[in-house]
Amino acid sequence: SNFTLVVDAIEMSKNKWQAKYIWNNVSCVDTNKYTCVTSNVYYEVSMEQSIRLFVKCSIQVLNDSLQGEEIQTEIGGNAVISLEVLGHPKPAKFELFKGIKMSAVDINMFNVTFTESVSPYGNITLTLQNLQNDDLTFYTLIVYNGIGNPLKYRFILMKAREEVASTTPAIIGGVLGGVIFVILICIGVFICRK
Repeated sequence: SNFTLVVDAIEMSKNKWQAKYIWNNVSCVDTNKYTCVTSNVYYEVSMEQSIRLFVKCSIQVLNDSLQGEEIQTEIGGNAVISLEVLGHPKPAKFELFKGIKMSAVDINMFNVTFTESVSPYGNITLTLQNLQNDDLTFYTLIVYNGIGNPLKYRFILMKAREEVASTTPAIIGGVLGGVIFVILICIGVFICRK
């Protein structure tokens, strides 16, 4: 962002001046406190004025690479997703949709909180509770703050790898047992034919 300083004489006879800063292309990340300091070297007088600048913008995820993130969870457990976001004003509404058909998730199944750090930055925490097998699918969290397009954050809930790994030996054992059983039947048939 760049500033332009414009100084105008208000009353030349009384040496009153006005300084204006013009800021082109301001963005949400420019939300901050700004202080203007002026001084008169002849009279060793200085003055300062501070303002807090808030730039309105829609909610955005700071790390967009998290879009489509795979979240691992356990059946019967909870999944917690935490997102660092940028936006002003803070979020006013959250909606959660499940699956490709975007079915609304029951409000009792999840909880969303927003914690503001230093405006316009904050943290959204989504907790999905008591997850079952049919909850392992795609989700879309939609976050509204009334400015621009809402944030649409997509993620996938998957069974934890440990849970998957613990069932793998049982599957392999079942397959090997089946193969051995078929081989024994073939040997029995072969012996009976002789």
